[in-house]
Amino acid sequence: MSAGSDALPGTRGRKRVYLMRHGEVNYRGTDGESILTDQVPLTEEGERQAGIAGEALARVDFDVAVHTGVPRTVATVERVLAGRAVRRREIAELREIRTGNLRLLSQERFEAEFVYGFENAAQPGARFAGGERFADFQARVVPAFERFLLEPGWRTALAVCHGGTNAMLLAWITGGGLAGLGPFDQDACCINVLDFDVVDGTVVRKLIRTVNATPYNLTKDGVYLSVIERLVAGELALGKVCSMYAVATEVRRADDAKGWAAMCWSTQGSGRQSQPLAGPPSLRVAIGNRRWRRWSA
Repeated sequence: MSAGSDALPGTRGRKRVYLMRHGEVNYRGTDGESILTDQVPLTEEGERQAGIAGEALARVDFDVAVHTGVPRTVATVERVLAGRAVRRREIAELREIRTGNLRLLSQERFEAEFVYGFENAAQPGARFAGGERFADFQARVVPAFERFLLEPGWRTALAVCHGGTNAMLLAWITGGGLAGLGPFDQDACCINVLDFDVVDGTVVRKLIRTVNATPYNLTKDGVYLSVIERLVAGELALGKVCSMYAVATEVRRADDAKGWAAMCWSTQGSGRQSQPLAGPPSLRVAIGNRRWRRWSA
């Protein structure tokens, strides 16, 4: 960046942020127990993803690289930049939304709140899986990001954050607010290219160039579940994942619950889809015998 210039070439006050989600991590310990903690490292696949993202961004002249201070975002930044002399910066306010004590949630609540929690974010007092209020999450993430945008001395930045954080920022950019969180899925090591016009200390315009691009799989081949669905699928037997769809569907689209049956499949060693699963007992309890018979017909 030329001295004294805080704007992209040919623009007045425009800055660009390459907003990424960290690479793949494994929330399951060697003993098979879940370890939902900020201290999980990148997996070997996560390191590979970040390396490919680094190759895709090799020609971008970054002025600053932001991470959230937790190992998975720090490691992703280091892998993407691969030793490049770019100033690193921690913004802890951009860390992921906090969950509550998951042991206190019933199976049905766990499934429904994880998979569809973001879609309920605009409800008064709504929390993510019994943890942080979405409104409080918004109140710490958006102002912190705005303050960063207003800082002088940079025009192109790398920012490696988290799926929930990125969704909150994308919802803010589109004007959707809390009600706009749901559609923005963020795959591991995805890249969002975002432009911001900053004039006289104010962000006056926001532009989205790219969303959820994954250089290691640009066409999303084989990616049919959302990030949260894949996380829940790792926690529950696949048969229970079917109840995850149906429980949430009962709340939102009771008359169309049968349609989800086609999305619940068993898997074999090859990982390919095979035959529909029979619904588990928890599903019968959750949606009642009458709807169970219609759903499973």
